[in-house]
Amino acid sequence: MATRRSYGTGSLVERPPGSGKWMFRFVLGIDPVTNKVRRRSVTITAKNKSAAQAKARKILSEVDQVGTGTSATLNQLLTEWMKFQTGRGRSPTTLNGYQSLIDHHIKGTLGNVKISDLTPHQLDTLYGKSSSAGKSPRTIRNIHNVISAALNQVFAGDG
Repeated sequence: MATRRSYGTGSLVERPPGSGKWMFRFVLGIDPVTNKVRRRSVTITAKNKSAAQAKARKILSEVDQVGTGTSATLNQLLTEWMKFQTGRGRSPTTLNGYQSLIDHHIKGTLGNVKISDLTPHQLDTLYGKSSSAGKSPRTIRNIHNVISAALNQVFAGDG
């Protein structure tokens, strides 16, 4: 009896049979803005299945090093996150507080940064500038909590 392949390894099918050309299909992940599954197909030329599998593993390892694979910006993410929070029945005061933090502290500094390009250093710089501008530690913590919640929603797949 054949063993089942591991989850996340993609599928490999010779098309047409006997041609030495293999269609390798795999999932890139879920786009955080659209919440749609992102798939990719690659044609691999190899003498046999084991050679095609080796090439497929190499492709997967290269894809894993790239990151989230989305072109969404932090602004787009926060807009979607706010829609999600509104749908969860948050109070108007809470929603206004979130929107104020986004508009006054996050959008101008990091809003146009792609999620895949966002670094801890950029976040630390935002927090440092907020502190230098006289913002209270509580405000800085709230800024962090909004960004963190939005990113966690994306990577946990809750949205």
